[in-house]
Amino acid sequence: MGVIKSEMGAIKEDRMYDRQQFYWKEVIKRDMNMKTKTTSSSKSIEERLNDYPELKAKIEGLLSVVENAEGDLIKADAAEERVIEEIRQLGQTALQTWATRQEIKQSEAYIAANPSSHRGGKKNSIGAADMDASKY
Repeated sequence: MGVIKSEMGAIKEDRMYDRQQFYWKEVIKRDMNMKTKTTSSSKSIEERLNDYPELKAKIEGLLSVVENAEGDLIKADAAEERVIEEIRQLGQTALQTWATRQEIKQSEAYIAANPSSHRGGKKNSIGAADMDASKY
């Protein structure tokens, strides 16, 4: 928290601490509620991450920052910059993975709804005739 210079500053810091405590208590309650809503047959987070190797690699990168695996993070500023970069990359990978999954789902749904739609395969057309008269 910082050095308290006045009684008013102490009150402000106490209020900030109380708000942070309230926030984290609410987050924990929400997380506990979400855990109780999941079924007992659901996969563990490790099993789920194994389905997404790119996400798993980004989370491992974030953990290596937390653990200071490379030993080069001495100052908080450097650690903060590295964490921000790792989280940015994690978010980018998560959104890319989500978009890919959505594309596959929508494609499969369209094909299921339209079984006569042409999907891949060899083209029957030989192409358009060349209309340039100077070549003849």
